[in-house]
Amino acid sequence: HSAAIGSAHGSASVRLGRSSAIAGVRAEVAELPGETMSDSVLNRVVATVELPPLCSAAFRDRHAAAGVTTFLASALTDVLNSPHVLDTAQLQVQEGESSWTLHVHVVCLNYDGNAFDLCLLAALAALEDTRLPALGEDPAEVGAQRLVELPAGTPG
Repeated sequence: HSAAIGSAHGSASVRLGRSSAIAGVRAEVAELPGETMSDSVLNRVVATVELPPLCSAAFRDRHAAAGVTTFLASALTDVLNSPHVLDTAQLQVQEGESSWTLHVHVVCLNYDGNAFDLCLLAALAALEDTRLPALGEDPAEVGAQRLVELPAGTPG
């Protein structure tokens, strides 16, 4: 289900078997660092994952849950920033100067196994639902909604 969170730039809720999660996307414009970093090194999508104790008895120990959430967030960030998943050109605001950074937050509501697939599906569905405001010099464009098609697949 898309548009699960009204205040987010994009969101979705997903079910995978008896597991369920909700994901929201918050977007912000960030200045790009100088020429010292290549475009492929920049994380345009930053993922965070929550596995609260209510989603499963397995996560009642906060230390155990912290290790899993750190791993899941890192793996999701790596996958979502892959050129096979995201065409970063869609996120440029001003070429070489600024770009959108998308913060994807995934919360597991019910855990019944396979946390990575559940979180990945929720994150991708939320990114596909993402709408970013148009930013530009033209007054007719400012404030208009612009659909960013995520994930775009491999750049052509």
